[in-house]
Amino acid sequence: MNRRTQFLAPLAVAAMLAGCTLSPADRAQRAEDAMAQGDFAAAKLDLVTALKEKPGDAELLMLLARTQLELGDGEGALQTLGQLDTRDPQVRIMIGEAELVRGMPERAWQAVEGLATADAKRIQALAELALGDVAEAEARFVEGTTVSGPKARLLAEYARFELARGNRRQARDLVERAKLEDEDAFDVLLADGQIHAAQGRPADALTAFKAALARNSGNRAANIGRVAMLAETGKLDEAAAALESFAGEDERLDTAYLAALIAAKREKWNEVRDILQSREGQLADMPQADLLYAKALKQLDLGELARARLVPLLRRYPGQRDVRLLLAQVQYDAGDRAGALKTLEPVAGRGDASGPELALLARAARATGDRRAATFAGRAALPSGQRFAMRLSAADRALQDSDWTEAVAAYRDVLAMTDGKNAMVLNNLAYALGRTGKAGEGLDYAARAVRLAPDDAAVLDTAAMLMLETGRDRARALELLRKAARLAPGNAEIKRHLAEAERAN
Repeated sequence: MNRRTQFLAPLAVAAMLAGCTLSPADRAQRAEDAMAQGDFAAAKLDLVTALKEKPGDAELLMLLARTQLELGDGEGALQTLGQLDTRDPQVRIMIGEAELVRGMPERAWQAVEGLATADAKRIQALAELALGDVAEAEARFVEGTTVSGPKARLLAEYARFELARGNRRQARDLVERAKLEDEDAFDVLLADGQIHAAQGRPADALTAFKAALARNSGNRAANIGRVAMLAETGKLDEAAAALESFAGEDERLDTAYLAALIAAKREKWNEVRDILQSREGQLADMPQADLLYAKALKQLDLGELARARLVPLLRRYPGQRDVRLLLAQVQYDAGDRAGALKTLEPVAGRGDASGPELALLARAARATGDRRAATFAGRAALPSGQRFAMRLSAADRALQDSDWTEAVAAYRDVLAMTDGKNAMVLNNLAYALGRTGKAGEGLDYAARAVRLAPDDAAVLDTAAMLMLETGRDRARALELLRKAARLAPGNAEIKRHLAEAERAN
């Protein structure tokens, strides 16, 4: 035993002895403090001890039941709640929560039946989802928005419901309503992070997930979200450490996918394959993991194995264009030019077909003698005005909707369709890259925009903020912000950026 350990041991014993003298009220207070810090295991220990001295205390029992629910112990929560007045509406709500945790949706519904509160409607909606009735779930969510009382948790769950259905804009509207009511609630922060992630805003998502974990450090969904966003923003060592700290020896598919994602970001394709290969039978339940496995197989020149994964994946998700493009690439590389052309046929006539899609279409058409080869090649090299207009419109719309991933993709396409010298396209691409956590790459585009439009206040502001974010040339950033403020004296956002930069300096 080292000297430091020998010195600390008596202090630990003293602390334990001091803890034994705490009153039930003190323990209850300490438990509430621990719950506020997201340490529900410590809170449970204090509450169980306090209840030994004050058995049947209603306040302690309610706190213990909440703690058990946060820890995912539905059985324990039900036993605790059974010692309270089960006619009490709040107790009934918690019984409904416990039944959901136990996987008993019918009992959850029955527990809150007749209660006209948002929490009751939330539990009924989640029960309907567990039973597979999406229409009824939506009806209960809508009902919940019309009743009186706190609605933050209902709105957050409703937002996640809409997100799962692909309605990102509606999901964002709902979570913003929830934030107006209680922006620090765990459910609200979790939904906010998940929607930011879906909208291509990993930096904002990461902030939300970290805030959620400050309120419940053991929550699996928030931990998974945090690791994924760390990986997406290029913080791979931090992502790996975070994954290890919460997952440990956990071998579930979602944590395996995160490990594979980190390896893929490091271009360690053998490692990606090894992680996911032993879970081949489960991958159908997680399309993003199935696609990542197929990418690894392609990178390792195992095209036939990749094709075997991608064909059924595309059959299940025909609208996933990344799956379609990867399959076509695999087919083309294997010499199946006709198959590649057939796979990409659904996007051939689309005005928003991407450069890689059109280029592969052109090569496949040329190899098979398809007379559209020149058309595809022409569209890839010199896109039609219609396609250009569609991509520019999509880029601007994505920027307005804060859909940063789509904005980046669309502005890249627009830039490729031009001579690359449009200052506002460069500026908007730079801004969107910054919001996805790629400030360094964004700054390169912002610098090009500044050279083209040195007297555009918005361009100067974007470049300056990216300089500050990356820590590059703070003096130059201040110079740009001061010039932007002179050029646009009425712009409140530029004025605020300048004030913040001057304070930090």
